[in-house]
Amino acid sequence: MTRKKRQSQKPDTKGSEDQQVYLQRTRTNSTSSSVSATSSVMSIDTTSYDDATIEELFTSLRELINGGTTSNGQDSQTRYRAYLKMDLQMKANKLVDAIEFKHYRFPSCTEETAETGCNTTADTRNIGTQVDTKPEATQQEKQTASISSYAHMLKKKLVIPKQKPKTPTILIYHKEQEQATTEGTTPRKPNIETLLGKELSCQEVRLHNIKKVRNEGIAISCKDENDIKTLMERIQKSDTLKEKITSRLPAKRHPSIIIYDVSNETTDEEIQASLKYYAGIEKDLKLRFKLRGRAPETSHWILEAPAEEFHKIIPVEKISINWEIHNVKEFYHIQRCNNCHEFGHTAAKCSSTRPFCGYCALRHSTSKCRSWHPRCINCEPSNATKGTRFRTDHPASALNCPTYKKEIQTYRSTRYY
Repeated sequence: MTRKKRQSQKPDTKGSEDQQVYLQRTRTNSTSSSVSATSSVMSIDTTSYDDATIEELFTSLRELINGGTTSNGQDSQTRYRAYLKMDLQMKANKLVDAIEFKHYRFPSCTEETAETGCNTTADTRNIGTQVDTKPEATQQEKQTASISSYAHMLKKKLVIPKQKPKTPTILIYHKEQEQATTEGTTPRKPNIETLLGKELSCQEVRLHNIKKVRNEGIAISCKDENDIKTLMERIQKSDTLKEKITSRLPAKRHPSIIIYDVSNETTDEEIQASLKYYAGIEKDLKLRFKLRGRAPETSHWILEAPAEEFHKIIPVEKISINWEIHNVKEFYHIQRCNNCHEFGHTAAKCSSTRPFCGYCALRHSTSKCRSWHPRCINCEPSNATKGTRFRTDHPASALNCPTYKKEIQTYRSTRYY
């Protein structure tokens, strides 16, 4: 009796271990393991899944696991509350991953009867675990092993949240003043907001936001295009403002192209001549910078291409330079850290003290990963904190990553095509 009583009082550490694994996948140096509580949702569900395909069932199940509700608080801010706690959400995703992996990795299991069965325990019991006795797997082996489990996802249209419509914006700068003081220095320019306040009333236009920009300018965002037009007209009609400030709409940048593995001995004239011959363009493209190529003594050339030239070059796909064929594609100016794999900065400016794995999202270098089960370190936190419903069973470097596709959408919105 005494032994049974002691066993019943033994704490359950399995849940805390699962929480620690999830916290390892979050970009933080904190050791805190606190998890926010969520409310339960009670509703009557009349949805029928009788005619749903297996892919639709997996999708519906993941949406339920990673879903949540939104509500407006007392401060009028929208708050997101997940259906499941983080530890339960992680357990459920692991179960779905295992079921989905076995279904697509071993399709014969679904065809055999219950009497014959399909034993896959010996082959899959170590999948997704970190074991030291297993020899290090190459990236090619990982892709070969996992392609049957989620290859169908690559062909499916990924759910990308719609971008919020950008508010109309106008840029205002000081005009160049040629007059100088007796000391020979340029007089201090008055604040732009002060100049506008003396001549215009903020009640004439519906302002949305005002922020500082480079070269001592400001960016004013309004509710709609009519407010921007009204503001520009009032500036042009005011003699005082016309003398001291200038306004313009923000200009979008040109897109860029990349030419792969160009020999370091190749000249700019040879590049321009090849582009003109194969794409039929007339103007020379501006060289932005070069990146180290895959082959020795080669570089990737990144050139700025205006819209007209861009649409002529991209369909060509390949050009010949000095009897060598080079691939040509669009280049996205998107930064991604090689240490934590987050977008927006490089490893040189990363604040993380330990590396994150770009394959399984745990706290080790990607080159040392032994896992056969990919997990995106960008999509998983997005589902947990932002209410998205991205698939997470892919590496962070996957081209079909929903977070990466969202970054591309943001980048394209800043370019003129």
